[in-house]
Amino acid sequence: MGDTKAAENNTKGAATLLHYLAVTLEENQKELINFMDELPHLESAARVSVVTVMASVNNLATGVSHIREEIHALKKIKKLQNNDRFVEVMGEFVEFIEPTVTKIRDLAKKLDNELKQLLVYYGEDPSSTKPEDFFKLIVSFASYFAKARMENEELRKKAEKERERERNRLVNRRPSDTSSVSSSIAGKGDFDDAIRELRSGLRRGRGRPVSKVFMDVQVEESPNSLASSNLTENF
Repeated sequence: MGDTKAAENNTKGAATLLHYLAVTLEENQKELINFMDELPHLESAARVSVVTVMASVNNLATGVSHIREEIHALKKIKKLQNNDRFVEVMGEFVEFIEPTVTKIRDLAKKLDNELKQLLVYYGEDPSSTKPEDFFKLIVSFASYFAKARMENEELRKKAEKERERERNRLVNRRPSDTSSVSSSIAGKGDFDDAIRELRSGLRRGRGRPVSKVFMDVQVEESPNSLASSNLTENF
């Protein structure tokens, strides 16, 4: 999962599928984040060879059986040395230790069966997958998952700092920048007003007859023009 890239431009900004999973659990199922707290002995189990443990238990049981057979053989010998207490001491030892060894052997068989069922439950083949290898896989996943969470947190903090810098930049913008923008807006408003007035004047002109327009022009002629006209008439 750590090598599988997430979809580009995904809503969570995750780089890989593992990062995406970490973000999703943080948002929706936070109780699953610390799943390793429920598996305190998993790392230790990953370092133990189950095959070796089973072999040790079998060797222990076999050793106790050999001692019992030896004691039984010595008891058949009629003459023993007076100071030979092997049968006495080891007989007591076997009677004491044999119930414990039997319990250990029974627990080992139960453990072996449960481990096989565990592997089958998770889709593994017990004949080809060692339990310790499976445990190592989970430990490795937990390690990469924790790393992905840390990287997600670093990205979140980085993005928050970037947003904070942008907010400060907008707040601390120079007054001249604001005034220039305002004057530009005001200038545009004056220009729009002039255009509206011009259009309004043209509309008024279109609504009047041509003769009326010329009459208005004559009325609006300057006094000098009128005086010149009168002088011509007198001549």
